[in-house]
Amino acid sequence: MAVWRYLEDGTLDPGFGVGGVFTHHDGAGGGDQDIGRDLMVDANDRIVVTGSSLNAAFGVSMMVWRLTPDGVLDSKLGGGGFVAYLGDDPGPGSASGNALAQDPSGMILVAGTSTVFGPAMTIWRLRDDGGLDPEWGGTGIVAHCIPGWNGGGPQGGEGEDIAIDSQGRVVVAGRTLENSSDMAVWRYRSNGSLDTSFNKQGWITHGDFNTRVNTERAFSVAIDPCGDLLVGGLVWSFEASFAVWRVVDDGRVDPSFGVGGVALMRDPNAAWNQTTTGVQGIVIGPSGQVFVNGFTQPAQGADADMAVVCIR
Repeated sequence: MAVWRYLEDGTLDPGFGVGGVFTHHDGAGGGDQDIGRDLMVDANDRIVVTGSSLNAAFGVSMMVWRLTPDGVLDSKLGGGGFVAYLGDDPGPGSASGNALAQDPSGMILVAGTSTVFGPAMTIWRLRDDGGLDPEWGGTGIVAHCIPGWNGGGPQGGEGEDIAIDSQGRVVVAGRTLENSSDMAVWRYRSNGSLDTSFNKQGWITHGDFNTRVNTERAFSVAIDPCGDLLVGGLVWSFEASFAVWRVVDDGRVDPSFGVGGVALMRDPNAAWNQTTTGVQGIVIGPSGQVFVNGFTQPAQGADADMAVVCIR
């Protein structure tokens, strides 16, 4: 796992880590494959990173590292500056952290996935010392698999991004994992229980659920000044498009946004049925514009390009 810090002029900051870079390996005891997937700066200017690391049981553990502002491990977290966790099921399994947030009380929230017999969207909540907070779901970990279509078995799930709204509710965006996939959003109360005022059950999915033609997947979420959720991702139905959904406070996809609640954008230079694209990040500007970034690959075998799109 590596963190780089740059000065305003784009050069590495020699006051951070070693020559501007911090690295770490063997966080979970497996000796290899430490990967950072998200980072944030907390209220005390400490740098928090989440991701995964190979563990001694040859699985993968969710990792959280915390660095002081000068780029060294903060021993106040876990005694050595990092902690490793699996999910809430017994057994070896695997787990990975994909996104971070800090709640109003200073707790660290990690969204990702964990698995023993199948993958589940998982949220961990950690105290300042790195221990799991038992007031979050009873154990410090909550996991959820969305029920399958027409009464089928659970679809599994993966959390890709996390946000906390003005009421302290925790929002996770990601996807289901049955066949192709559907975009999914979950909302939890501050105690780790599903918020049933959100779509009457605590989650919403969006996709071509009957034919399984579409793949819909969320990678990012932002909350606008009205409390609506802007969810960025992709839709694939014979070709891929940037996608942004707007979900209102009660959990409905807003039909006044885009077409049926989703705005689709495609690279105008791409050949039909040959493009690969997707939203990786989303932010809301000071005037209410929605900015999304990601990539577009206009043809099979072509180089991928970074892309930024502004939606009014």
